[in-house]
Amino acid sequence: MDVCPEHLVPLQLHTLITRLPFRDMLSQMTVSSSEQGASVPLVLREYEERMLREPFREGESRCVCGENCECMFIDPSNRFVGVQFHLGGEGADDGGMCVLCLRRTTQELFYEMVYGNGPAMHGCIQKYGNICGPGEYAHEACLLCPPGGAVQNMPLPVVAHHRHRYSVFVVHGVRYLKQHNVGWEDFHQASS
Repeated sequence: MDVCPEHLVPLQLHTLITRLPFRDMLSQMTVSSSEQGASVPLVLREYEERMLREPFREGESRCVCGENCECMFIDPSNRFVGVQFHLGGEGADDGGMCVLCLRRTTQELFYEMVYGNGPAMHGCIQKYGNICGPGEYAHEACLLCPPGGAVQNMPLPVVAHHRHRYSVFVVHGVRYLKQHNVGWEDFHQASS
């Protein structure tokens, strides 16, 4: 049995082991005890949408999932590996997943947290949260910790991952993803 260093809090990641090299996955999803109490940052929809693309700027890297990147499965005739998603203060050499792979991983951990029969999860299962409301995402498009659920594992809403909610488009030779039916306005009509 491997022993986890004291300063790290491991998550139950058995459902993800086949998708990423274990070392890379663990560095993505393990929360140190000093970070565990830190608040989860909120990310605006506008920022996320700018990152729903392939890398093209100097210093940008491809998603650590490589050929298993979720961006590869959106449009079989226009496959690409997404750009690593970084929050402020993270460097490009830190490794990382793209927005879609982060969503997929968080969603898998969410379902394991809510419906799994294994041991309780330790640590936060999301890298960041999303805002729900006008100009942002709809609650209906997000995963929300259920009432009485493990809020310490998932304190904020995060967009649920569904491949059919994306399409590929190209701008100046760079492939981007467009999101469909995730916005607040897609679910709420303005009252006159």
